Amino acid sequence: MKRLFIYLSLICLLVVVGCYKGVMSDYDDTKVAVIVRGEEITVGDLRFLYSDDRIIDYLDGTIKAKLTEQEVKDLNIDISKELQEIQKMKSESSNYPSDDIRVFADAQATKFGMVPEE
Repeated sequence: MKRLFIYLSLICLLVVVGCYKGVMSDYDDTKVAVIVRGEEITVGDLRFLYSDDRIIDYLDGTIKAKLTEQEVKDLNIDISKELQEIQKMKSESSNYPSDDIRVFADAQATKFGMVPEE
């Protein structure tokens, strides 16, 4: 009986360890994570934008952003002035980029074998 319990415990442990993986780090970066109106977003795209443990949290927002981008293109809306204003505000802000963004950029660059400036 004790031997059976040990074998079952070992099997359960192996199953748990075998099933435990990082959220997205074990996936192929070229695999398609989601298709938004015919446009693919790959796992690599998501891993580039977000840390591996937060991808699922931001997936909905990424899909909404892609839908918005597609709608702007479909309606032929020019938002270049608004983008220039946003860039100007960012450059004038002394808090941009914040230390948190710098830490994130460094971690992402390391993950993809790049330097943060890339």
